[in-house]
Amino acid sequence: MLKRLIRAFADVTSHTPKGIPKVIDKIVWVNVIDYNGTKHVIAGYEGESLLRAIEKHKIDIPASCRGGDFIIPETEEPVDPLRYGPTCSECQVVVSEPWVNYLKPLGQWEKDRITKTVTGYFEPGSRLACCFVLHKWMNGMEISIPYNLEQKMEQDDIPFERGSNRIF
Repeated sequence: MLKRLIRAFADVTSHTPKGIPKVIDKIVWVNVIDYNGTKHVIAGYEGESLLRAIEKHKIDIPASCRGGDFIIPETEEPVDPLRYGPTCSECQVVVSEPWVNYLKPLGQWEKDRITKTVTGYFEPGSRLACCFVLHKWMNGMEISIPYNLEQKMEQDDIPFERGSNRIF
């Protein structure tokens, strides 16, 4: 009789809710070094893309496509083969050496975009921030933004000649 009571009580307690998840359990802290060399410590949520976390903290990162396909983002699993994927390679970041070894290999679209960049900049630790999903084990990861594409374009501008572009 006592065994049945204990067994019944054990079953009831095993199905009780474990508690409300805490926000601190879902936050991932990442060290970001921008193209000026300034270090920022940012917080992102687990499962969020690195691009969203960087933009949320108002750090300048070039990204004209803002993550590419918004309907099915690159960060979502499984990846649909009929989707657009990232459409630019401007949000490129470089993951520091000890952390690169633990990352998954580059995805099909991400690898295609990084190897065919406008700037020609590629390192073994290069990733696209829009395709980079934050996980809890990434706490303290160091990531750098290698260049500012907008500054590069300003230097390459052709001077505007007054009157040469008029249509009348």
